[in-house]
Amino acid sequence: MIDGGELVSQNPMGALSALTHYQCLYHLQDRNAEAKRIITEYAMKHATMDVTLGLIGSWIPGAPLLFTAASVLAATQVIYKPMVQKLGAVYSASPDHITDQYISDATIITAVGDFAAQFGAEFLAEISREIMHEVGIGMVPTFIPGISAIAGPLLDVIIAVTVTWRIGTMTSLYFQNGESWIGDRKTTFEHAKDITRIYFPNLYNIFKDAIDELSHGGNMQSVKSNIMNTVSGDISKKVDLNKLSEEVPHILQKQIDAIKPMMLMLRKHLNFQQIKDELIGQGIDEKLIHLAWQQL
Repeated sequence: MIDGGELVSQNPMGALSALTHYQCLYHLQDRNAEAKRIITEYAMKHATMDVTLGLIGSWIPGAPLLFTAASVLAATQVIYKPMVQKLGAVYSASPDHITDQYISDATIITAVGDFAAQFGAEFLAEISREIMHEVGIGMVPTFIPGISAIAGPLLDVIIAVTVTWRIGTMTSLYFQNGESWIGDRKTTFEHAKDITRIYFPNLYNIFKDAIDELSHGGNMQSVKSNIMNTVSGDISKKVDLNKLSEEVPHILQKQIDAIKPMMLMLRKHLNFQQIKDELIGQGIDEKLIHLAWQQL
């Protein structure tokens, strides 16, 4: 096993930073799988909350839009903060906690600290405005009497699921980048937005299916459930947390730089195959090992 103490003693300044990031790289795919489960869970919770709010005003033209804007901000304490705390704990947890698939409340508090505070009301309001603009013409039906009863819940679900996935993806980017923003918070969010961008040509089909279901005796609760599962499933399939380093090359280089000091240390005593076996045994991705070796 790698002796972290020896590495730090040989290169104190660089090794400490590398070891911090190395904690995240340990069984990163397992961490990403747990992170995706958490994001999906909170996206569904948020969608349910937003659809409930939207239904309250679904017969008032334009009301769903207003409920969506308000609910995104209201979700700060209920959805985003606990989700970000859990994600931070997953990526910061010691290898033993990941292996045991166990994260205590104390670990969450210690690991994340003030990171969740980065997602305050002001930042979420900015996200909300961007989503509203991104939806664009899709909001128009919410101002048409009658149609808003269908369009409102649909748009609420789309926005709720998308915002949750963007914040979750943004959090994963932050920790996979060595617990630092990619440039700054705004730039990191832009990367998350590109990765989770809404694809609206499917909007018509979702509307059509909802109307067909209602016309054949379906109720709004059933329509809501179908829309929620469809949208959440589509975004979940699109976002692969294991490929964020491919989406953002800066992250890949950061991860390479994190394991290079360890490989340099091990190279004094082991050949490449032995080093690779050691690191793979530690849960480091084989492709990353090869890329780091090429830069030594």
